[in-house]
Amino acid sequence: MALSNDYLPDHEPPTFINCYVHAAGESKAPDEFNLWMALSLVAACVGKRVWYEKFKDSKLYPNLYTMLVGVSGGGKGTAIKRAVSFLGHLDADTLERISYFRGKTTPQALITYMSEDIVKEGVTVHYAKTWVWFVVGELAMQVGGGPKADDFIKHMTELYEGDYEFTEATRMYGVHRIKDPCINWTSGSTKEWLVGSIGKQDILSGFFARVCAIPCPRKENWRDYPDPIMPPDYDSVNAWCVEFIKRLVHQEGRMHFDEEAAAFRRMWYVSRPDPTEELLWPFFERQDDHVIKLSMLLALADGRMTMIKRDVEEAVELTMMVYSRLPQLLEYAHRTPETEMMAWLSEILRNKGGWISHSALLKKASNRGANKTKFSEFISTLMERGDVIMASKKGTGGKYYCWHTFKKAEIP
Repeated sequence: MALSNDYLPDHEPPTFINCYVHAAGESKAPDEFNLWMALSLVAACVGKRVWYEKFKDSKLYPNLYTMLVGVSGGGKGTAIKRAVSFLGHLDADTLERISYFRGKTTPQALITYMSEDIVKEGVTVHYAKTWVWFVVGELAMQVGGGPKADDFIKHMTELYEGDYEFTEATRMYGVHRIKDPCINWTSGSTKEWLVGSIGKQDILSGFFARVCAIPCPRKENWRDYPDPIMPPDYDSVNAWCVEFIKRLVHQEGRMHFDEEAAAFRRMWYVSRPDPTEELLWPFFERQDDHVIKLSMLLALADGRMTMIKRDVEEAVELTMMVYSRLPQLLEYAHRTPETEMMAWLSEILRNKGGWISHSALLKKASNRGANKTKFSEFISTLMERGDVIMASKKGTGGKYYCWHTFKKAEIP
C-alpha cells in the first residue's frame, strides 16, 4: 500500500512511527507519549519472534517496559487508548500473536496465563502465550501498595530478561514454566502514584533501570484542545498504519546491524561519559540494551530486519531523553514533606511569572499545611539558594517574592 510523504514534516520517509504520530493529530497528549506508544505497539506486534544476538546463542528481544508519567488528565490514557485501538482492526488469529492482556492481575495469575497451552480443534499450541502485551492504564489500580506491590514489581523485574526458562512452583498455583518469557508492559501513572505504588527502593534500584519512564508535564496550550485536531488525511494514513501492523505481526527472524551502524554503536558505547550521580548507574549499565531494542523497533517500523546508522542514532537520542529525565523522578522519590513543600513553592513562583505578595503566598502554603514559621524557613532557604528574590513595594512596605528569572517584572 503506497503512501505519499508530502504530509510529513521536512518530507520524512513514511515509517510507521512517523505515520502513527502524524495520524494521532494534536490533543492534550504530548507528542512524546504518542511516539513511545508507537514504539510499544511495534514491540507488541513482534513479541519474541524477532531478536538480536548480543551474546552468542542468546536472544535479546525488543520488548519494552514503557511508563507514561504525567499529571492526571494530561494525556496518558489518551495515548495508550490510541495504541490499543489498532487491535480492533485485527482478526482473532492475529490478536493471538500479540497476546494482549489488559486488566488487574497478580503476578502468579499472569504467569499462569503465559504458561497455559492453547488448544485449537484438539491441537495444543505450546508457544502462543509465552509472550504478552500487558497494558495498565493506571499503575496504582494494578500494583496497589505494600507487600503485594513489592511482590508484583519483583516478578516483573525477573520476567523482563527473557531467553531462559522461568519456573514458579507454589502450593496454591502448582508448577508453571515459561520458556523464554517476553513481556511488553505499557502503563501510565502520576508521579505521586508512581512513588506510592512502586516505592522508593524499587525506583532507586534495578527495576527502574529496565523501564523507559517518560515524564511529561501538562501541555501549556491544553485549552486549545477541547476536542483533538485530526489531520485532513487521517483516514488514509491511519488505514496505512493498520495494514502495516497486519504485516508486522508475521515478521520473524534474527536482526543485524550493518557495518556502519555497528561501528557507530561501538563508538558511542566507548565514548559516553560516566554518570554524574551514583543513582544513574543502573540505567547507564542497561542503556546499551535499550539502544539495541529501540534500534530494532525503529528498523522494523521502516520495514527492515537490518539496523542502519540512522536507527542507532535515533535510539541513542531516545535513551538519552529517558536518561536526562530520570533525575527528576529519582529526586521525587527522595522527597520528604519538607523538600516536597520546597518544590511546590518553587513551582508556584516559577508558574507565577512575576511577583506575588507575602500574604498571598503564605495563604497558599497554609492551605498545604505549612504554618508561618515553616513558611519562613522554606522561603528563606529558597532565597539563600538564589532561586527566589524578595522586594518591598514602595509606599506600603509589603513584601513580595518572585522567581529569580522574573526579577525585572513590575511589582503589582
